[in-house]
Amino acid sequence: IERFFIQQSTEGKRVLMIVDEAQNLPKDSLEELRMLSNFEMSGKSLFQTFLIGQQQLGETLFLPEMEQLRQRIVATYQLKPLNEEETKNYILFRLEKAGWQHTPQFDDDVFNIICSYSQGIPRRINTLCDRVLLFGYLDELKVINLNAIHKVINDIEEEASMVTDEFHDVMPATNTISTIDPNCSFEERIIALENIVRNL
Repeated sequence: IERFFIQQSTEGKRVLMIVDEAQNLPKDSLEELRMLSNFEMSGKSLFQTFLIGQQQLGETLFLPEMEQLRQRIVATYQLKPLNEEETKNYILFRLEKAGWQHTPQFDDDVFNIICSYSQGIPRRINTLCDRVLLFGYLDELKVINLNAIHKVINDIEEEASMVTDEFHDVMPATNTISTIDPNCSFEERIIALENIVRNL
């Protein structure tokens, strides 16, 4: 790996590793990434990492044992939920990048509902719009209006309700998960949860 880094550097290139869903990385893996950042030549780092993750990633990085890794972080940014205007721009931008030719069209009043239902979270916006576009395709809609949005939202909520009902049907009558002490350490809660699952 070091030879590869050096070769890239001598060719005027920089090595960047982009890690998506980084909140799922074990702490040992994060430490390995930190160790890779030790490779240097002429005082310049040969390897950089770009971590993308959900809120749990930030929580992990601020654990006391992650102090050395935090010292290597150059910049951080937390993506806040989008407002209505940003949601509209985000949707139209992605549609245009996908080759959208303004068919179907989107009524202006649908973006407020999409923003509200998704809470401005891009992943939820994507999921909702994917369903809306599929619905529009199947119904051969030329315009996505409030009726279409509400129909899709109702379908999603109905499906979620069915899954919740099925979950309660298969769960035992007494829910012992609530007996886990929230003040326990993360490791202790995992062990307690494993014991509960083992006894179901």
